[in-house]
Amino acid sequence: MTHTPKSPSRIRFTRFNTSLAAVVFLTLAGTGVASANWTAPAASTSSTVRTGTLTVSQAGISALGGDFTSTGTAVQTKTVAVTVANTGTVPSPYTLTLANPAGNAVASAISVISWPSTSTYPCLETTTPSPAPAVKNWTNAAALTGSLAAGASNVYCVRTSLTPSQFSATTVGPMTATIALSAAVGSWTSGGAPVAVTQNARDTTVPTKPGTPVAVTTRSQSTLTWAASSDNVAVAGYKIFRGATLLTTTTGPAATYTDTTVQPNTTYIYTVQAVDAAGNVSVVSDGVSVQTTWYKVTHSSGLCLDDDSSKTAPGNPILLYTCYGPPTNPNGSPNQTWKFNADGTVQVGIAGSSVVLRASTGAAGAPIVLGSIGNSRTTWKTVATSVVGQYQIQRADAAFCLDAGSGTPSSGTQLRQQTCADTAAQRFSMTGMN
Repeated sequence: MTHTPKSPSRIRFTRFNTSLAAVVFLTLAGTGVASANWTAPAASTSSTVRTGTLTVSQAGISALGGDFTSTGTAVQTKTVAVTVANTGTVPSPYTLTLANPAGNAVASAISVISWPSTSTYPCLETTTPSPAPAVKNWTNAAALTGSLAAGASNVYCVRTSLTPSQFSATTVGPMTATIALSAAVGSWTSGGAPVAVTQNARDTTVPTKPGTPVAVTTRSQSTLTWAASSDNVAVAGYKIFRGATLLTTTTGPAATYTDTTVQPNTTYIYTVQAVDAAGNVSVVSDGVSVQTTWYKVTHSSGLCLDDDSSKTAPGNPILLYTCYGPPTNPNGSPNQTWKFNADGTVQVGIAGSSVVLRASTGAAGAPIVLGSIGNSRTTWKTVATSVVGQYQIQRADAAFCLDAGSGTPSSGTQLRQQTCADTAAQRFSMTGMN
């Protein structure tokens, strides 16, 4: 029997398609990580699917942080090189945004310019790029944009500046800007947390030295005034010293202070020192010495020198009047208490008063009244008489003395000035009031 051999069997192989998913990771170095996924189109088993990476980073922007100070007269600048680099394998455009979300006064004052760094215009403080970049500030600074190939980088110069004249009450203080870098591939974008940069307009200028205080002292207080200090921003107040003791720090630019804690029969030296809102302190002023010793002035008749009705208006008459004092009032009556100032004025002791003895005219017989400090015919001196412990009160600029008139004066007699003579009508004794 003959057998016919069978044909060899055929084995069939079926080709099949597989969908493969490719994952691309995008990293924004220094500001966070972002990623995106997409699915690759269908491919045969012989196809190759590759993954790509995009990594965009910036370096150098944080060096902009720091202080501008008010020292000197030159414009202060801070220039840094900012590098934007793509160290990934996928090219991409980018945007580096400079902004100040708060938009405060300091952010509006600080100037911001930028330009691409080149060998001709490098990132140096002395570089003046041409054409000149648009001058912005932190509230409207222009974004830096470009496109980077894989492995490429760009360098920008960013300069901020502030002038001394911009240190004012509205611009001193801190400002925090944000710098955000973002990149995009097609319709896919990524971005990380912004980098914060703080710049501070710091006032370092001290106020000028205050003028020497002028003191008006009564029995119970000393009122000081002085030539005000000046400051590049504003004077916030003054430190008031009595001797080495700080009495208080005033608030505001007013160049005056009243010390209500003085004691009678005491010498004080006052100085002042200006301060500003930043805590800068001026040189201490020259000092003024005051003496709070006050006197009861008694005429030879036993009546006292008296400010009629305790008035303080210029022109009020000065009388001889019944004395008030010990034992009913150990410190005397204010309108019968007088201070002989170093400038020659004789000041009445009513609280808050600065009026002094004054001859109403320059002629003999002129009535004695109250006058304002600074008027003429208001300076006096004491001259010893032939009676021990008694004095004439004589005009410092003329040979006229306080005089009670002929005969025996009565309570209410107005004093006048007459040519000086060593008589009972012109003799006074003085008792310190404590």
